Amino acid sequence: STPNRASDICLTFKNINELRKGYPTHGDNTENFIRAHDYFRVPYPVTDFETSWDTILGRYFQSLREVLAILAAFRKRQTKGA
Repeated sequence: STPNRASDICLTFKNINELRKGYPTHGDNTENFIRAHDYFRVPYPVTDFETSWDTILGRYFQSLREVLAILAAFRKRQTKGA
């Protein structure tokens, strides 16, 4: 359903942000930082940066495609009624 899809999309973006705010730069965010690694199934500490980057970037692109699909469906419904 659309609410579940939207929630999954937001979770991906939120976890990317948690990685960005990661330890040690933001030492008060350690728990969320580790949780974000778990979400993307990226080990900490990262040893294979290329694979980790591909994993995170792939999820990011997947979420962007989902946003586009939701917006396209919404736009289609809006134009049908016009």
